[in-house]
Amino acid sequence: MTTEVANMIIEKIDRILNDNIFEGINIHYFGGEPLLNIPVLIYLDENIKKITDKIGIVYKAFLTTNGSMLSKELLQKVKFSSIQLTFDGLEKTHDRLRVSDHFHFKEEIELIENIMNFSQAKVLLRTNICKENKDEIIALHKYIFEKFGNERIEINPNRTIKYHQDDSFEMLSVQEYAEVAYQIKLLWSEQKGKFELPVPRSTPCKFPYGNAYAISPEGYCTFCSGSMDQEKKYFFDVDIENKKMFSVRKECKKCNILPLCLGGCIIQYNLRAGACTYEKYEFLNKSRKLKEPVKNENKRIRKISAANSDDDTDIFFDIVNSQIAELPYR
Repeated sequence: MTTEVANMIIEKIDRILNDNIFEGINIHYFGGEPLLNIPVLIYLDENIKKITDKIGIVYKAFLTTNGSMLSKELLQKVKFSSIQLTFDGLEKTHDRLRVSDHFHFKEEIELIENIMNFSQAKVLLRTNICKENKDEIIALHKYIFEKFGNERIEINPNRTIKYHQDDSFEMLSVQEYAEVAYQIKLLWSEQKGKFELPVPRSTPCKFPYGNAYAISPEGYCTFCSGSMDQEKKYFFDVDIENKKMFSVRKECKKCNILPLCLGGCIIQYNLRAGACTYEKYEFLNKSRKLKEPVKNENKRIRKISAANSDDDTDIFFDIVNSQIAELPYR
């Protein structure tokens, strides 16, 4: 990205923030590798901060990087809220699956130490989960938590999507991924001391339906970072009021989990890679396990209890509650 393109982006952001009411703005520097152009990143950061300071709103900077060029000096100069690093498994698997042969497992671990020591940023631990590494993903998370704790570590597990036939990994089905994701969720719950239920979404994706934009180094804008091959349009020319209308696919309308995903990722759907959220299968599996003992216990109660229908109802709900209480971190 050139300084000229950066100035165009800054001018557009200035206009948007002054013409509309927003509580803040999040800028996520990603790529490719955003640190291949550190001077422009710093230029954007300084100028956006000037705009938000003048208006009196919050500016947060986020970074996704392979880490190979993230220096102590940059960590101290740019106040990143979080820095996302990607791990593809434990050391041998990670080093084997990496596209680049320049930044290995041990170096990423050292980078986390630098982030902890030279900044206030959180580390977003992204794990790309596929058939080749699914059996060691829990061990990887345990290793990171044991080494760095959980106060400044956040997790971001992802099912690796096969966008090209020659990609060197085998993709998990959503059902297979759900099993791994649930185990990660349980481990995270143990770390935090609470089990967080999934929250319904306000939009299936902030790119086509919200106020998120993916901007290329040339200043072109599309609705999603995963679809830069669409019709090109400069960010400077984007009308933020002109967003896509949201509609639910026919097969999704009767799904009980619809509020959690609202149809999921349209790109994954178009690739026939499975757009459903993993919670769909997590909830189905857990509800079956919960329902069966309750059903059997109620059969037993009906045989031995002469109580009236109201009492039976109270007993039923006592049993349901006792079963739920056995689940971790209710």
